Parts: sequence; structure tokens; C-alpha cells
Amino acid sequence: MNKGCKPHAKETGMLHRGMEHIKSLLYRVTARWLFYRLLQDGFYHDRKDYHNKFLPLTADARKRFYEYKG
Repeated sequence: MNKGCKPHAKETGMLHRGMEHIKSLLYRVTARWLFYRLLQDGFYHDRKDYHNKFLPLTADARKRFYEYKG
């Protein structure tokens, strides 16, 4: 049984900020667009983080049914 996604505090902050960006728009965005927006916000430091950190974290959150409560 899946108990849901429970990321670390920094990761939770990133996921919340990402969902705020997504919900503030009237159109759908790509993962790459969201990554570059979070890069501008300072959650990531390098473009290499896209494949090394961002994609694995968001895929894990999706697979574990991460729930945004904001």
C-alpha cells in the first residue's frame, strides 16, 4: 500500500513553489519550463540539475501521489 510521497523539507518547498507556479497560469507548462522557473527562484544551481535532481524528484512525487495542500 502506498502511503504517499514524503519528501524532505527543501524538496517540499520546491514542490510547493512549483505547484504555485503551475496553478497561477491559465495554460499547461512543460517540466522543462517549470525547472527553469525554479532555477530562477534559486532552488537549483545548474542546468545539470534538471536530469540529476529535478526529474527524479518530480517523477517520484507523481508516482507516490504527492498531494499539494496550498
